[in-house]
Amino acid sequence: MAHLPAFEQLAKEEGITDDICLKFGETFDAAMTEEAWSRLKSSYDNMRRNHGADNEIVRQCRVIEDAASAEGFTQMKNAIAAIVHPAGQVWPYKFVQALLRILLEAGNLNLQAHTPAQQISERDTDGWITVTTDRGSIRAKAVIHSTNAFASHLLPEFEKLIVPERCTLAAVNAPAGFIKHTGAQHWDASVNVGDQL
Repeated sequence: MAHLPAFEQLAKEEGITDDICLKFGETFDAAMTEEAWSRLKSSYDNMRRNHGADNEIVRQCRVIEDAASAEGFTQMKNAIAAIVHPAGQVWPYKFVQALLRILLEAGNLNLQAHTPAQQISERDTDGWITVTTDRGSIRAKAVIHSTNAFASHLLPEFEKLIVPERCTLAAVNAPAGFIKHTGAQHWDASVNVGDQL
């Protein structure tokens, strides 16, 4: 519940709201079965109980218990109820790039591009990990692996778990107002997430 105001505050403080395409709005969870509604309503009631009805995020939530109203709002045929709650959109790549730019300009970061890690050691007795590259070695208390499908190059234990595959990606710009809401369908033991017209 804290991440929406935290994103907003950070973006305003750093002046990057427009740079990262940060927008706020609503999303919904539509119950498609009685079991799903029982689970969703219980989660909502627990949130109200744990955070209080006066909590800013809780106040922005709406419960739609009438099936016709839920179907109309969510545009999900046969929805029996829904919970509408605050949501946000951010362009992750632009967000990371904006933060990197700020850190680099402030001199708080040494970014080494095109420097593949050749080896990563086990943690030593003092808790340090050594990362060996073509430009030398560095020691760190934490290492983030962001090699995606090629993780097994440095983490052989993932060789049969994470494998590279070719895929197709398409980006289509929808006309303004084309997508009314985003949301999720809740059935019995599964959730289907996607943009809804």
